[in-house]
Amino acid sequence: MKAGVPQGSRAGARISVEPTGEDARSRSAHSQKKEKKPVTIRLDVDVIDYFKAEADRTGIPYQNLINLYLQDCVDTGKTLCFA
Repeated sequence: MKAGVPQGSRAGARISVEPTGEDARSRSAHSQKKEKKPVTIRLDVDVIDYFKAEADRTGIPYQNLINLYLQDCVDTGKTLCFA
């Protein structure tokens, strides 16, 4: 597995999250229009570190980035592959 790539990416999923500034705010605002349900989830430290670094780079909160990634999996009908 590549360094800095979350384990979930093994399924071949790639998402490009590049918006900054006004684009980032509008994308975050769009994702906030859907009903949200608070959950507690345990994630590996390297996964959190990856998304926090992406949050610093993009200006999008890391929780939103995780949600965007998972929403992309839902939208594209991604299935998990276990070797």
